[in-house]
Amino acid sequence: AGLDTGSVRVWVTNSDGTFEVTEYLTHEGNRFTFNTGDADLSFLDNETVTIRVQAADAIEVTDWCDHGPNILDTTWSFVMSETPCERTVNPITPANQDGFNDYTVFSFPNMRSTKLDKTIYIYDRYNHLVREISEPTENGWVWDGRDDDGNFVPQGVYVYVIVVDGEAVCNGTVSVAR
Repeated sequence: AGLDTGSVRVWVTNSDGTFEVTEYLTHEGNRFTFNTGDADLSFLDNETVTIRVQAADAIEVTDWCDHGPNILDTTWSFVMSETPCERTVNPITPANQDGFNDYTVFSFPNMRSTKLDKTIYIYDRYNHLVREISEPTENGWVWDGRDDDGNFVPQGVYVYVIVVDGEAVCNGTVSVAR
């Protein structure tokens, strides 16, 4: 008889508790998905996440089948992978805007979490703050070689420090070339 799509219920359990996310489900045929952002869920690196799904088939009660639908109630768990400190590309050549090496992309622990404060600080060789990045772009956590006023920085080596919830989790350098 197939799946009764109206019977599907989903719960997510993480370190913040257990949350029913059924209202955030979308489906195409028998494939169900939900966006964790829409459900206001956020996961930390190395966090265990458990998913529970309940569903029933769309069987009609008949003379030969009077026990009602078959019901699935299952759970599975996984651990969120740890995101290492990385940055690519280096060096960057942003001023020529040729589409190659125009920006560097940062990866860092807990970058996927929407509940933690995250900031990337970029300093010049004189330890002056030239850029503060506190939101990802559509390309991720990037620095495009510009200062906070939108001007391209001079050629040179720049130090970055990535702070998550008040703790410096990564640091390193990015070279800007012309």
